Amino acid sequence: MSEVAELLAELTRRGVTLEPRGDDLAYHPRRRVSAELREQLRQHKTELLLLLRGEVTATEPALTSIANPAPARPPYSVVIAEPDPTTLDALLMSVLGQSPAPAEILLVGKPQRRLKKITEPIRRVPVRFVRSPLDARSEHLLLIDPNTLLTRDWCRSALDMLASPRIAATFSDHELLETGGRTQYPDRVTHEKLARSGLAAPTVMVQRSALVPLWHAGLTIPALLRDLSRSGWEVARHTTPILLRGDGEQQYFDRQQLEHEIVTLFVPLSGREHIWPQLRTFLEQQTWPHNQIRLVLCDTSRSTRFRKTVRTWLARCDYHDAHWFSLDVPTSGLADAPRDQQLLAVNEILCRIYNRMREHITTDFAWILEDDVIPPDDVLKRLLQAFDENVATVSAPYRSRFDGRYLIWSRERVAAPNGPACNGVHQLAPPLPDRPQVHDIRGSGFGCLVARAEVLRDHIFCLPPGHTHYDVRFFMELPQHWRRIVDWTCECRHLHNVARPQSKITTRHLIYHLTPFATNDIWLRNVRQLLKRITLFNGRRVIAVATGDDLVPPQEIRAAFGTHEVEILTRPNSRELRENATFLPLLECVADPDPKAATFYAHAKGVAKDVLCLGDPLGSRYWRNAMYHELLDDWERIAELLIDHAVVGTHRRQHSEQPRIYPDGQSESPWHFAGTFFWFRNRDAFATTKWQDVWQPTGWGAEAWPGRMFEFDQSACVAYDGLAECYDPESYDPQLEDD
Repeated sequence: MSEVAELLAELTRRGVTLEPRGDDLAYHPRRRVSAELREQLRQHKTELLLLLRGEVTATEPALTSIANPAPARPPYSVVIAEPDPTTLDALLMSVLGQSPAPAEILLVGKPQRRLKKITEPIRRVPVRFVRSPLDARSEHLLLIDPNTLLTRDWCRSALDMLASPRIAATFSDHELLETGGRTQYPDRVTHEKLARSGLAAPTVMVQRSALVPLWHAGLTIPALLRDLSRSGWEVARHTTPILLRGDGEQQYFDRQQLEHEIVTLFVPLSGREHIWPQLRTFLEQQTWPHNQIRLVLCDTSRSTRFRKTVRTWLARCDYHDAHWFSLDVPTSGLADAPRDQQLLAVNEILCRIYNRMREHITTDFAWILEDDVIPPDDVLKRLLQAFDENVATVSAPYRSRFDGRYLIWSRERVAAPNGPACNGVHQLAPPLPDRPQVHDIRGSGFGCLVARAEVLRDHIFCLPPGHTHYDVRFFMELPQHWRRIVDWTCECRHLHNVARPQSKITTRHLIYHLTPFATNDIWLRNVRQLLKRITLFNGRRVIAVATGDDLVPPQEIRAAFGTHEVEILTRPNSRELRENATFLPLLECVADPDPKAATFYAHAKGVAKDVLCLGDPLGSRYWRNAMYHELLDDWERIAELLIDHAVVGTHRRQHSEQPRIYPDGQSESPWHFAGTFFWFRNRDAFATTKWQDVWQPTGWGAEAWPGRMFEFDQSACVAYDGLAECYDPESYDPQLEDD
């Protein structure tokens, strides 16, 4: 970067404006100019005055004789969209200092008085106010953002790149003025890369002949580059960087200017006339600009009356880019048939529907909406806001019409030997209100989903042997580098879905282990967390207290529970068995296969802080408080999961290939709830003596017990599923402190 460019960049960072006054150079506000900057202004005053007056013809002295003169570069026009009076003077100086100089400078917008005052001193280069970049007279147009500054020879480098007839536009890396550093963009970008990469190139030089067929009001630079690439043009990076004001840390939605995105909305219509009015109302009321929607309706109804109703509405609606086509299916009415009877037939038809959809996608994003799913009116914007360059799909949650469970899942169920390729999925429950509502998932139904068009085009919808669900297979086949997201704030109504069955559990037991080291108060902090929720437990409340030297006596533990009814069970402390020393005695206290009873097991976590701590004590604090919060603060959520699952916990980890994952190297199980907080149904635990048979007399035997007692597919995880860094404080949101 030249010294003058560096000086301009520093003045811009400080908000300093330069103004020529005869042979003097004025700057304000003066208090922002240090003594060092004043000296640099004095040294470069002549160059700056020439720039401000528009009298510079080159940044280097011209040679009087050149043996092999370089070919003359074509003229170019500079187009400044939405010029900002606070930055325009510095921007114009960086433009006027280019070699070759521009043929003209165009300001898009109304000729404001402040802007005219800044441009009036420029004499050598014509300056005009215009309504559109197409008013430029040169073949090459520099579309420049007000927040950038051109470095020396930027335009020369760009013109050299555009000498290739296949290149329609060229951009460059950015030197970030606010934060420092420099971007590292690829030399060539494809349409797919432009659609997902978040390439922030607000200043480009483009060929007019490539721009004219694509130009329309509101066209953004990211959209222009994607359209050029989609049309077969090359978009390339040249080597001279540009200076960018700001920190470059815009959200992906803003950086990609997705508010201007045109999205394909694909709706498969099953012909159910009783739900069409509600779908029609949603399509009329949804808030994404209707001129930015390419509406595609796939009609499988076979009903002449229904087809006429839909097409009449389509002719009158304000979706101007709207399409309807029919698709014959073998049997009508399958959408409402019991899925257990027509499962494969329905999914095979849906494969046909979505393969036809792939033929109709001409945009970078596709929004799939089933005809009986009604989302919030602003759902599309909210789903698009969850995208980044690594996200393939964002889903809005909804409940199944057939069992009332959310069609959002964390993983596929383990396939049985010689059985189907997929044995179902582990469906998720909504997070608590203070937890992140937008998070990663494994997959979802297609009821309301926004996907990148490229991942839909790359997938052929079909059901090979062993597969029964098109949506599960889609997410199984989606490459692992793609993220899949759900936004729980966008929950949809699924018309006529059945209500979830009510939980039959009416009795809730508590069994709890406590090792009260006298050297710290961690045991008491755990008890306080428990006391906040103690009334949840209307069955037995059994507290096993470890006794011995350096431990708080049991009577103090009892006193800590105040007037609440609890049973105290004492056992000598064992540093080898830890909480496992009391695990079987605690289970014995509630060993009744009552189908209306569930039991919560936990232990005072982190109490060995002064004796042995396997990780960050702060992370341990957030970990334990997260488990109390997730498992005890919304019983209805837990009760719903216990309808279908034998055991429910947090921090679930599956490790069948490494069963002795535990620190003692002896405890063994194919999976576990890290932290050992979990609920279980009594009828599943105590129907046989298995609960005693699988217990191991080892240090981590209690943590391993659920994974030995229950199959992985019998378990559910309400939060932090698969989390490997449990002791990392940054893993937790919210980070819950002790009371």
